[in-house]
Amino acid sequence: MIPISVFQRQRGGTASPFWSYKFTWRGRQILRRTNYTAEMFANAGGAQAAERAARKQAVAHLRDLEGGLATDADARFRLRAGAKPAALATIGEILEAHERLGQGKADTAHGFRQQLRNILNKTGTPDADKAPGSLLDAPLVKSYRAAIEAAILATSATESRAQQMRRTAAATLNHARAMFSPAMLARYRDAGLALDADAVGRFRVEPLFGRIPRTAYNLPSDAIIAATLADLERLRQANRNLYVAVWLIIGFGLRRGEIAGLRVRDIEMIGGRAHAVICETWPKGHVCTVTKNRDTAPKIPVANGAWPRLLPYVEGRPGDDYILVGEHLADRLDYLARDMATWMRGLGWTSQKTMHELRSWAICQVGYAAQAAGLDPLETMRGWARHGSRAVTEKHYGRYFSNTAPDAPLNLPPTTAPAGAPPVDTTPRLTLVSPPVSASEPTTQPIAQ
Repeated sequence: MIPISVFQRQRGGTASPFWSYKFTWRGRQILRRTNYTAEMFANAGGAQAAERAARKQAVAHLRDLEGGLATDADARFRLRAGAKPAALATIGEILEAHERLGQGKADTAHGFRQQLRNILNKTGTPDADKAPGSLLDAPLVKSYRAAIEAAILATSATESRAQQMRRTAAATLNHARAMFSPAMLARYRDAGLALDADAVGRFRVEPLFGRIPRTAYNLPSDAIIAATLADLERLRQANRNLYVAVWLIIGFGLRRGEIAGLRVRDIEMIGGRAHAVICETWPKGHVCTVTKNRDTAPKIPVANGAWPRLLPYVEGRPGDDYILVGEHLADRLDYLARDMATWMRGLGWTSQKTMHELRSWAICQVGYAAQAAGLDPLETMRGWARHGSRAVTEKHYGRYFSNTAPDAPLNLPPTTAPAGAPPVDTTPRLTLVSPPVSASEPTTQPIAQ
């Protein structure tokens, strides 16, 4: 029972109206905890009615506790009534509820669940589905932090690599925490899922690392570039999607989301030269029909000797097929980016965004080919990369480029077609392309197919 002493009289008289009482600190706390408003008390008419109404609200709150629909930081309510909250849901039940209730795009939500499993696996819980929901608390974040730091020590990572690993871990945790946004917690509660909201709240706010500075650009040496190109043939056997994506970046300068959305029908032959038409891109997990710089269906000519390597993966396939394979978008987007980062860093690349760095290198190779043909290299690079201005190209992508062309030509690995694929012409060719007629067709340069 909530005693009437929680209220303090301002003036005498047992029949004084409600407004004649002032809340003590304890009274304010009880009213806040039971979510009872002052207007409802005012209509109750007197202190005894107020006491009964507050007690009724407290009992309802305890019933919510028993049903697992609410939590209470103050254990006095629970102890007084002897109420026992419902058993907390397991991680598997939470994952199932998240999939059933939905959160944004299906592929994005699938990624959130996968990241939570990854965190539990790294902290010593391999079978996430059977793990208790009570693991979702601040200690889980601390254990994850310790696991990442242990991995950094075990691999003798440089400071730059250590920062990359911490940044990746922070992104993984943020994705897992997205499953427990206020909106999703309300959905879980409405669906009758028993969660410890206080513990989940601590899981959501416990810091993983402090502010992680961005790493400086570290240009790969000629030896790293040579090793990357030489390893492509082994990559073709080991990881089909990764091999094709590398050549889509080198050959068309595609961005990550553009690679995920490229279909077989989007490859067009114009004047005997292959062009990629960007009709679908996936920036940040949602589909879009315009590119990053707001172009609609730009046509990009193939370059850097990539077409003979890509032709076997396009020829004879249905037009609606994505060029990369995979049942989920994550196979063409998130997992691809992870695999490419792992592969390139194993070869010695130290940049933070490996896909972006490979694209920068490919753009500069286009500039060297244009320079050799007597064209403006910077303008050629800008058009092929589909940048809005020369300044963007020069500032962010010109770091590989110098006014003096390299003495050695681009040394590409030999073409080896997959088993059963028709032979392809491996001879690089320089083809002059007419100047662009609009911003959506930036094709001004001669580039090796």
